[in-house]
Amino acid sequence: MELIIESNEKSGSKGMVFMSYLGHILNWIKQLNPEIVKAWGPILVGLAAILVSSIINIILILVQRGQNKRQNEFNVRQIALSKSEEERDEILKRLNMFYGPFIELRTQSKLLYEKFEHELGKYENLRNLRVRSCLLMFRTRILILGF
Repeated sequence: MELIIESNEKSGSKGMVFMSYLGHILNWIKQLNPEIVKAWGPILVGLAAILVSSIINIILILVQRGQNKRQNEFNVRQIALSKSEEERDEILKRLNMFYGPFIELRTQSKLLYEKFEHELGKYENLRNLRVRSCLLMFRTRILILGF
């Protein structure tokens, strides 16, 4: 065995090392009694198959575990996103319920203000001047009531 290791170190190829070990194993099997090989061969092949399938199953379990972990993280993000969307919709609903009437009244107030400003402008020829609402109310009262 020492000669093989030395020759393999000189070649430096890992494939050559494997092939030389495989060759030595095959030579060793040829030197064995055929009855021993017939008796123990299937057992060793079965054990090797069990070992290989166990390694493959462990690898598959690890891969599936990683996939399940990523899927769980994705599900948590989706739940958080849907929760934040529900909260956002609830906030928008509350804001619309509170500010909706205010905006409507503000629009009506603007329209009435422009109407009064326009009516006052007819009487006093102030169409280009911006009139404050208190002043407008005072002047309108004077015009309407005659004070």
